[in-house]
Amino acid sequence: MLIRRAASADADAIAAISTAARHAAMPAIRWPHTAEEDRAWVADILLPGEEVWVAEEDGNVLGFLALHDNWLNHLYLRPGHWRQGIGTALIAHAKARRPTGLQLWCFQVNTRARAFYEHHDFTISRGAGNAEREPDVLYIWPGQGEYGPAISAAYAAMDGFMAAFNAEDAEALRTRWFHFPHVRFHSNTVTVMATPADFRSAVWGRQGQSEGWARTAWDYVEVVDAGAEKVHFRVQFTRYRADGSAIGSYRSLYIVTLKDGRWAIQGRSSWAA
Repeated sequence: MLIRRAASADADAIAAISTAARHAAMPAIRWPHTAEEDRAWVADILLPGEEVWVAEEDGNVLGFLALHDNWLNHLYLRPGHWRQGIGTALIAHAKARRPTGLQLWCFQVNTRARAFYEHHDFTISRGAGNAEREPDVLYIWPGQGEYGPAISAAYAAMDGFMAAFNAEDAEALRTRWFHFPHVRFHSNTVTVMATPADFRSAVWGRQGQSEGWARTAWDYVEVVDAGAEKVHFRVQFTRYRADGSAIGSYRSLYIVTLKDGRWAIQGRSSWAA
């Protein structure tokens, strides 16, 4: 199973899962929106405005989660795929993305979901109302302790790097998102960039393995280990052409460090050329 960032092409699958899961888990609730309205909301509001991830297996989206700031706003699985570890993988991913803590609202009547969140160390804070006129419960997960802020800052560096890389902004990479000396292990080669002036990207040349490259996206970014001044990530990224087709997906290890008050990437070991 792969957990990857959602794309606009996932809108129909996400909407179908959201609608089906809510109706299956809470059939007594009178939901105020139609399936068509759910699809429009996912495409026009959820995907553009929140950090959405999907769980995919054999090309099929089986579940999704949506994050906004420190809120876990949505986590739904396709009915028929409950209790198979998919929800556990998604909640672990949400915690990794928000190591300083999470909060979420859950319907009081959704006893299955409440048991799931409580099993994963969320505790009840308080209750409230909502558009469906069903009582809510606020759940809190307090975070990963002393290294939570370091992990959160390192994640921000990873996302900043990817945005600058896709913009082909060499200056941003040299001055903001990389630390030097910078080391990369690739193609049976060790490349040491001693200073910012040494940075080059063969991908931007669009030759060989990168021919036709238009952008790169993270498939997953997971913490391997963390300390106050260094975080190791196990990642996978995919390179895409302008038409959305994939050039290839590559597993890597990234090392993000804190130097001179700035979190940035200092080492990479990749299967990509």
